[in-house]
Amino acid sequence: QFQIDKLQKQEPLEVLQPTPTIQELEKSSINLSNDLSPYWPTDISRWEGMIIPIAIQYKIDPNLVAAVMTVESNGHPNAVSSAGAIGLMQVMPFHSCSTFDPAKNIECGVYLLAYYQQRAGGDWRKGLSAYNAGERGRDVYGRGWSYADKVLELYNHTK
Repeated sequence: QFQIDKLQKQEPLEVLQPTPTIQELEKSSINLSNDLSPYWPTDISRWEGMIIPIAIQYKIDPNLVAAVMTVESNGHPNAVSSAGAIGLMQVMPFHSCSTFDPAKNIECGVYLLAYYQQRAGGDWRKGLSAYNAGERGRDVYGRGWSYADKVLELYNHTK
């Protein structure tokens, strides 16, 4: 199981406790696949070897991870958003696992996806909204919903 505190950086502003267990995540998984769809362009599919084992570990369809990666960075590992999010999965720097290292960035992003989805009670749209805007941004300010819809639309093209 991914231990977010093992990656060295400053303390996160958002506490990621308690860490959901694989068994808890398994109960609320989207359709689990063991490979990437041929739908994805090379900029995304080239990360397949990193996406698949991490996605499977967290019981998330690798194609959903690819959809998030597409929306977030379009497969560019050195991407930086205007808000300061970094890497393939556009993780905010206040998370202790935030790094440009592709494997660690994917692992951090998938962990956060699993965390928010589990906190959303298994509702992927709600979990993806929180991944994008944080729970406060989603619940108080109504942010992240169009992001979630865009990710889910891309994901549905892989079916």
